[in-house]
Amino acid sequence: MITSNVISDVEIKTGVKLPKSSRFVFVGNDPRLDSEVWLFEIESNNTAQFPRQLDPQSIANGRDVEQMMEQVGAISIGTPKTLYFGTWEMSNAQCQATLITASNCDYLMLEKLY
Repeated sequence: MITSNVISDVEIKTGVKLPKSSRFVFVGNDPRLDSEVWLFEIESNNTAQFPRQLDPQSIANGRDVEQMMEQVGAISIGTPKTLYFGTWEMSNAQCQATLITASNCDYLMLEKLY
């Protein structure tokens, strides 16, 4: 489970409302892209709320993202069912969300580009 401080921080920085049952997997910075990255595991029956609708993407095109999420978070996603992606603007930054649904849970990667 994650703390209310993490939930609040993510909502302020990205506009995404995470369910309290989310599991915090990873947070870090990517200096090459000047971005902040979060990775969460969310139970399938509890969904995050996004400021913009995420669009379905081809699973085949998302294999690189899936592998990166597995490596960064030291997790195993298994067989993904669906992949969604969305981009929106926040104050002085652009936010991106990648959501991979698997059999028992969803994996959400949020990135705030400065």
